[in-house]
Amino acid sequence: MKKLLKHLRTSGLTKEEIKFLFKESDTRFAQLHTEFHLNLEKTRNEWERRIAAEDERRKAEYERRKAEYERRIAVEDERRKAEDERRKAEYERRKAEDERQRAELNAAMRELAEASKKNEKLYADLNNSWGRFLENLCAPAALALFKEEGIDINHIYEVRSRRNNGQEGIEVDVVLCDGGTIVAVEVKSTLNVPKLNHFLRKMEQFKHYYSEFSHYKVYGAVAAVEFQNNIIDLAKEKGIFVIECSGEGVFKMGHAPEVSKRREF
Repeated sequence: MKKLLKHLRTSGLTKEEIKFLFKESDTRFAQLHTEFHLNLEKTRNEWERRIAAEDERRKAEYERRKAEYERRIAVEDERRKAEDERRKAEYERRKAEDERQRAELNAAMRELAEASKKNEKLYADLNNSWGRFLENLCAPAALALFKEEGIDINHIYEVRSRRNNGQEGIEVDVVLCDGGTIVAVEVKSTLNVPKLNHFLRKMEQFKHYYSEFSHYKVYGAVAAVEFQNNIIDLAKEKGIFVIECSGEGVFKMGHAPEVSKRREF
C-alpha cells in the first residue's frame, strides 16, 4: 500500500484524483465482493438443486427397484404356488392311478387265482378221470395178458383200492386175484423212476395193509402209455411185469420176467 501511495504521489495526480481512484477502487471491490457472494450463492443453490435432484432420482430409482423386486417376489411366489399346486395335483393323479392299477392288479390276481384253482381242479378231475379210464381199461386186459404168461387169475379184486392204518395208507390202482395169486398193477399215463420207486415201496407194504392176502403169492406190474428214459430196463431188473398201452387203449405185455426172476412181495 505504501508503495502504491508513493507511486501515486509521484505520478502527478491531484489529491482529488487520487481520492477518486480510491473511491472507484472501493466501489469496484464492493461490486466484485457482491458478485462473488452472488456467484457463490448461485453455485451453492445449483449444487443443492443438483443434490436434491440426485436424491430424488436415487429415491425414485430405489422405489422403482423396490417395486420391481416386490413384483418379482410376488411373481415368483405365484409361480411357486402354482407349481406346488400342479405337483400336488400330479401327485394326487398318480396316487389315484396307482390305486386304480393296484385295484385292477388285485382283481386280476384274484381272477387268476380263481382261474388257477378252477384249472387245477379241472386238471385234477381230468387227470383222475383219465387215470380211472386207463385203470378200467387195463383191468380186464391185464387178466388176459397174465393168463398168457401162465398166471391163472380170473378175478378183478378192486380198481383203485385204498387201505388205511391210522393216518398212513397205500393205494393200488388195480388188484387182480385168484387161487392164491395176487397181481397188483400200477397204472400211469407216464412212468418215470420216482413213480416206479414209489410203487415198489408200496408193494413192500402190500401184505401189511392187505392182511387177507398174507399167504398169497404177490406180484407187481406197471402199466403206462409212455415210459421215460430206461424205465423198462429198470423194471426188468426189479423183476416186475411191464404192460404197454397204445394211444388207442390197446394193452400188450411189454416185459414178463422169467418165472425164476419174478419178484414176490
